[in-house]
Amino acid sequence: MPSAPDLDAVAQDEAARAATAVASTQEAQVVDRYVKQQIVRLVAEQADPLMVIDVIDGMHPAIGALLSRATEAEVRAFLAADPILAEITRLPHFEPYLADLLAALHEDNSAAPPTVQ
Repeated sequence: MPSAPDLDAVAQDEAARAATAVASTQEAQVVDRYVKQQIVRLVAEQADPLMVIDVIDGMHPAIGALLSRATEAEVRAFLAADPILAEITRLPHFEPYLADLLAALHEDNSAAPPTVQ
């Protein structure tokens, strides 16, 4: 049976691991928010869709993978569901930009997902 000092050491170790996990989660949230804000900025500036795709793939590969196989309806739902990315759907040039983005995403993919609204 561990003595009292051993229990204190275990408790301190567990507290340190918990604090590290919280800090990592908070850092991930900050990075996620930053990446999404940059995506919104690029779309708002009407950056070339291929550049936006490269930025997404480089900064947030999970979003890039999701977009590469998504239908138009799935992209719309994904954007609308995110509090930061939803801003893109309110841009005056959203419709034509989305069409260009989807074309760029699927131009080299002969089995491109269908466009469904």
